[in-house]
Amino acid sequence: MEIQNEVRYAAAREAAIRNNKRIGNERRWIAESGEAVVAQCKAVLYNDNSTSEFLHSLRQSLANWGRLTPAQEKAVLAMGERAAARKAEFAAKDAASVHVGKVGERATFSLTINWVKGFEGHFGVTYIHCLRDAAGNIVIYKGSNYLGEKGEHLTLKATVKEHGTREGVAQTIIARPAVL
Repeated sequence: MEIQNEVRYAAAREAAIRNNKRIGNERRWIAESGEAVVAQCKAVLYNDNSTSEFLHSLRQSLANWGRLTPAQEKAVLAMGERAAARKAEFAAKDAASVHVGKVGERATFSLTINWVKGFEGHFGVTYIHCLRDAAGNIVIYKGSNYLGEKGEHLTLKATVKEHGTREGVAQTIIARPAVL
């Protein structure tokens, strides 16, 4: 066989060798740790939308070498356990949430801001506010009004837009809030 481009041929050969090493490493990792552990590690790494450098380096390690080191595996499994515990804690806390107000009616609410996220779009910044009342009921506002920082307590007048459910948690969606 005549090789027309020696540089490309060498690069392709090296890439094939690296890929075969990665496949072999992944097979050995599955044999050593078990298929369930490997699947759990991959689920933690790829189901998390975090942009942390640590998770990025673990994803790169997995993509390049086909496996994680035992210490990396232990860290990823611990992260998964902490995330599951946090999710269970939030689910228990949110299970008592009920819908407040009547859809279509304007009402006065006394709420505390749980978290705020802002997103830049074609029409400016859109904010999503997750708020709670004294009974722990969840109220969501999505719009261009910025209501305040996390932890702030507010009294506002707003229209109940809809009663929704997200991940089994009752949420009251409000529109046109006016801080009093």
